[in-house]
Amino acid sequence: MQTPTVRDDDEKEFHRTRIAINDLDEVIAFVDAAEALTGVDPKTDVTHRALVCAAVIYYVRPFLHNENRNEKKRPPDAAASLIDLADDDVRDILNDHAGFALHLEVITERSKIVAHAESEFFKVEVIPADWVADPKVGVMDLNFRAERTHPSPDLALLKRNANALRVYLVFKTLERLERLKAKGRPAP
Repeated sequence: MQTPTVRDDDEKEFHRTRIAINDLDEVIAFVDAAEALTGVDPKTDVTHRALVCAAVIYYVRPFLHNENRNEKKRPPDAAASLIDLADDDVRDILNDHAGFALHLEVITERSKIVAHAESEFFKVEVIPADWVADPKVGVMDLNFRAERTHPSPDLALLKRNANALRVYLVFKTLERLERLKAKGRPAP
């Protein structure tokens, strides 16, 4: 087994930024595919919902920790854990109140609806009725109705955000490549 190379911060940030650009490319592809579905109800069509969930996951990944947070457990050749963009940077890049509001909304939806199941987004109501037998499991069960919340961002705006962030990150990648070149280091 080959020993991992120790990377400097520029190399690690370059690596994470390239991953983030790829993630944003996937967001654009998922949104395009969801928008191409015609004649479907976005709330009930499983393909549409899956594409929107995937777009949400990939959109948020660059803004959350992606490597082990314990540096001692992180391989020395691992990419930086997240891209170097604070909320103020994102607000400036998107240059649009609605775009930034959607950015924050999508991060929340990913955390509370897609990746986790916070109860406020998953309503369950017991339907007044007698106990009924469930033949599949051989026990008694209550009748209930469950309503699951699905993320439903403005897809056109999500795609616009992904494009704007992608363009910014491409320029950051070029800057990092120049810094690596100045150090005499090849591009990772």
